[in-house]
Amino acid sequence: MRSFKLRMLSLAILAALPLAGAKAQDGERPPLKLVVPYAAGGTTDYVARLLQKPLGEFLHQPVIVENKAGAAGTIGTDFVAKAPADGNTILFGNQGPNALVPSLRSISRPFRPRRGRRNGDELYR
Repeated sequence: MRSFKLRMLSLAILAALPLAGAKAQDGERPPLKLVVPYAAGGTTDYVARLLQKPLGEFLHQPVIVENKAGAAGTIGTDFVAKAPADGNTILFGNQGPNALVPSLRSISRPFRPRRGRRNGDELYR
């Protein structure tokens, strides 16, 4: 279990490296919003909250875990896709909203996973 936690922490730190140099103009950094597209208390939420403190210490800015559950992760993923491109909103999820949902749903989706990706938007990429 300890090696799993270390692997997850190192993955989160490596994924957040592009964000480490970003600073607000006044010297104070705004909080980083880590959006979990699932309900609180689930596995994805648990891992995000485990990484919340170490990630905040590494980036020297507060990290807020925000759950946006619903529609198999589509609501939270859409929220991050429409967030301002300032690097302060990151999606922390799994393959569901980006790989499975678009493949299984033939109806219109609020976001296109293959279009409009910006560096640093997803920790699991």
